[in-house]
Amino acid sequence: MRNRILFMILSVIGISSFWHPDVDAVVAFEQKVEATSSLGNVVTTPSITGAKNNLYLAAIALNPNSNVTGVTGLGLTWYAIREQCSAKSKTRVELWYAIGISPQSGAVEVTVDGDENVRVVASVLRYSGVDAGKPVSAAPISGNTAGLSGSCGSTGTDTNNYSFNLTTAHANSYVVSAAAVLNRTHTEGSGYTERVEGSIGSGNNAARLAVQDRSVTSPSQVAVNGT
Repeated sequence: MRNRILFMILSVIGISSFWHPDVDAVVAFEQKVEATSSLGNVVTTPSITGAKNNLYLAAIALNPNSNVTGVTGLGLTWYAIREQCSAKSKTRVELWYAIGISPQSGAVEVTVDGDENVRVVASVLRYSGVDAGKPVSAAPISGNTAGLSGSCGSTGTDTNNYSFNLTTAHANSYVVSAAAVLNRTHTEGSGYTERVEGSIGSGNNAARLAVQDRSVTSPSQVAVNGT
């Protein structure tokens, strides 16, 4: 049986997917903000291998809180999975995915609604063995220090850890989470493998992205957590 994936964002997003855990992760990791016009920033990743029926995940962390207006590349159509701001409305994390029969090798481009003051970290991960018909769970979750689907505002708090519960509905799932971390480093949760961690900028003005994943053999409630 092909696998399906679950995700989460902390701003954290968590999703789940059915797939075989044959991972080509951190194939592309880009920290360079290339465009600085008022029309938006553009971040372009290094070249990524195009492979039939593979799942491509673009995880994006932004500081300050800004919107991703589009993801393009590999000759595929990209879809937004979920986005989450921090409770202080300082940072934002987004997850997008694409899958196709004949993807092309090449770069992936992330366009952001912002100016030269927006720091962006974008990373694309490629997973094989996915259920191409329904690669991503229909019920991703996200949260911040205000809780699940936490609101954006100025009343949030800084914490050293996070934990949200994500329920997998199928056997042989994979849970993937992406976190936008403010002025801290990230340690993966129990059972997870951290695939990406990187930042651009310094201090509270830096954008930092952490992506982790783990396999789940049987349907269950899984903690999406980290420190």
